[in-house]
Amino acid sequence: MKLRRYKETDTIQLCDIYFSTIHNVNKNDYTKEELEAWAPSNSYNEESYKKDTARWKKIDPFIVDDNGILLGFAELEEKGHINCFFVHHEHQGKGVGRMLASACIDEAKALGYKKIITEVSITAKPFFLKMGFKVIEPTLCDISGHMMKYYIMTYALSD
Repeated sequence: MKLRRYKETDTIQLCDIYFSTIHNVNKNDYTKEELEAWAPSNSYNEESYKKDTARWKKIDPFIVDDNGILLGFAELEEKGHINCFFVHHEHQGKGVGRMLASACIDEAKALGYKKIITEVSITAKPFFLKMGFKVIEPTLCDISGHMMKYYIMTYALSD
């Protein structure tokens, strides 16, 4: 496994990681309707791939790559905000998330940020707690008309 940055040819695999993780890992914490609102089955097509490619070229997410098979990705945005953070459901618990979190933390420190902030699912909360993030507050997020529970979490960066 190696950590690297985004390449345009990653788009389809990243979309698959996003969709499969949501529908396989989060199914014990959210309803089928909520999962479908979050990652609709019919949402991937040439137009959506173009939009995702443009967004990822700008954000330049971290990727964990195992000889061409992408295992996970994380987006560290401006001001230390982690937007997307996904590990393929078949590769959970194998250090992929730890690699991605460490990369985000190291990059945020290098950029001089004082903290990292993210909104995580019920399912992801235990992982982020293990990584040293603290819950600021639970919140509800409207995703296509479904009020879904998330947690706002932060990680304090020190020198």
